[in-house]
Amino acid sequence: MGPLAFHLCQKPVVGFIMFVTNLCAFPPLFEDQPISLGTAGTSISTEFEAPVDTTYIFELKFEFASTAKRVEDNLVGSWPPDYCMVNVRYEKMLEAIPPKQRVRMGHSIPIRIVVRNA
Repeated sequence: MGPLAFHLCQKPVVGFIMFVTNLCAFPPLFEDQPISLGTAGTSISTEFEAPVDTTYIFELKFEFASTAKRVEDNLVGSWPPDYCMVNVRYEKMLEAIPPKQRVRMGHSIPIRIVVRNA
């Protein structure tokens, strides 16, 4: 989506019509960039263009060789859906979750995103 479409999506009637027809959807800035979590300090670098000055979402997805491997995994864990909260820092969320359920959360994975050119 370019700046003009983004501007039109903000309008009450036109924006609603564009939203319903899926014209206000942002495609991912980049996707399918594999990274190994087995080595500390691993990094990836990719170029992307952010056509509109707005907030973008970063989503980290995990793939496992099998369901059994996913269940056995201790790093990622199985997220307790009772505690899924939007825009809450991980540390604050831990305070609200009982220790028994915290075990199922896996470990925190620090991610640092560096934007070199604005």
